[in-house]
Amino acid sequence: MYRYLIETPHTEQNCRNLVHLVNAAGYLNHFDWGCMGGVHCGWAIIEAENESQARRGARV
Repeated sequence: MYRYLIETPHTEQNCRNLVHLVNAAGYLNHFDWGCMGGVHCGWAIIEAENESQARRGARV
């Protein structure tokens, strides 16, 4: 398996919506969030066989 960094940039207006979706998908605890510091982006390291699989696994 390989490790991939997944970024989820979003706007302040979409922040709550995105966090809700990530939580519903079961990935909330995989992400580190910059939102409280004004950087509306989340980052996660996802293990997968390839980039496409990593993006599908973390897609919200």
